[in-house]
Amino acid sequence: MGWEQRNGRKYYYAKRRVNGRVVSEYGGAGVFGAISAIQDDVRLARARQIEELQRTKAKMKTRDREIDNLISSIEAAIRAGLEDMGFHRHKGQWRHRNERR
Repeated sequence: MGWEQRNGRKYYYAKRRVNGRVVSEYGGAGVFGAISAIQDDVRLARARQIEELQRTKAKMKTRDREIDNLISSIEAAIRAGLEDMGFHRHKGQWRHRNERR
């Protein structure tokens, strides 16, 4: 993307890749070219922000999975320990098992 000088005047052209080929897209001359250049800069900055947010989101998902796995293993260890001590689950609550003699 950039300004090109032709016949003594400056024109803004955006370069884009389409099907493996570079295509020049006319953006304008003078004020209209400057506006097109600013729009392209804003569009590129926004695309970079979106990519960064997607990378951050992927990292957070990985961490969330690791935390979920850790919580599951802790809950399994607690469950096994309480069952060994004679407790059982009754309607979601841990209760000591009554032993009849």
